[in-house]
Amino acid sequence: MYIDKITKQDLKEYISFCCEYNSKIDPDLAYINTVTYFKQHSGKKVNSNDMQEINRLFDQWYKSLEKNSQEPDYSVYADPYYMFEVWLSWVNYSRRYLKDIQKPKSLFGTSIADDMRNDGLNSILDLGCGFGYTTASFKEIFPDCSVYGTNFEDSLQFKMSKDIGISNDFTMLPNHKSITEIDLIFASEYFEHIINPIEHVEDIIDTCNPKYFLIASTFNQPAIGHFNQYNHGNFIFDGKTVSSKFNDYLRSRGYERIETGCWNNRPNYWKKKKYNTLSEFIG
Repeated sequence: MYIDKITKQDLKEYISFCCEYNSKIDPDLAYINTVTYFKQHSGKKVNSNDMQEINRLFDQWYKSLEKNSQEPDYSVYADPYYMFEVWLSWVNYSRRYLKDIQKPKSLFGTSIADDMRNDGLNSILDLGCGFGYTTASFKEIFPDCSVYGTNFEDSLQFKMSKDIGISNDFTMLPNHKSITEIDLIFASEYFEHIINPIEHVEDIIDTCNPKYFLIASTFNQPAIGHFNQYNHGNFIFDGKTVSSKFNDYLRSRGYERIETGCWNNRPNYWKKKKYNTLSEFIG
């Protein structure tokens, strides 16, 4: 249902949905901004005046990074027009990833979804789940699994996701802290919004002990909420470097990145290695 082809009517219904939760949204302005933003994202020339709300948030975020890269203006996430950045992320990325992991070619003869399902997948955590369509889709794909989503508890996204969760049988949480065991962590366009992504994934592994990760991150692509530089330990790194170090850290924790048939290997499929002997574990 949620991952079917998206139409202009779907966008209009989404805007109406958002307006139910925030009356400050002008539906016509939201529609023009979102359609123009999609055109720009696909490489088309656009009139910047037709995406003024998106540009306003973009400028607000990056000006705050210039002022203090360690304490940026996180209020952009509370702005009602940020919901249309979230819509683009869902339509262009998360939705496609969910379709791709179900294709037999995604794992050369079987699908990523079936690989996890056959290995006993029972629980899924969707980090930074947006407005909940991704999380609801996971419940459709894996109806027997317990499914959870996370977001800022006082955000518009959380409120929308919580209501969608009631009708789609998934649970919203403010963070991952209350889950001590989870099989799959899904993180689409998530870790690049965290200034210390490696320490964050370390905490997730220590807390949730996941068997698998499905991750799609772009640490070197400008966007609202992305950083120019990232922290790790006592050092600051550019996006390309922290991306490499992020992958190295997952390997150091016993995860193996599985080669897939997905376009550009996205989402990255990380699977925890199984060790038959103590000597094999020690290496």
